[in-house]
Amino acid sequence: MREIPQIDWINSNRELSDDLNEFYQAVKDNVNDLQENAFKKDRDNFSRNAVCLQSPNGTWYKIAVADNGTLSTSQVTPELTTNPYVT
Repeated sequence: MREIPQIDWINSNRELSDDLNEFYQAVKDNVNDLQENAFKKDRDNFSRNAVCLQSPNGTWYKIAVADNGTLSTSQVTPELTTNPYVT
């Protein structure tokens, strides 16, 4: 994630529009990053090398693929994820 700039809005020597643009871009980048990497409750989830799916009984599983195409599965537990839907 990108660090949000700490701007001295009162004493800044830059144009306000420049300060606002820098702040806006940092927030936008962070929101886009979070959206891209966040797990969604209402649909299957995709990540760079794995997919998380919820079974009919509510258990979450991660299906990962290795570089050689080998698939593996593992249960996703609250200790292993920040996904708020895993309980």
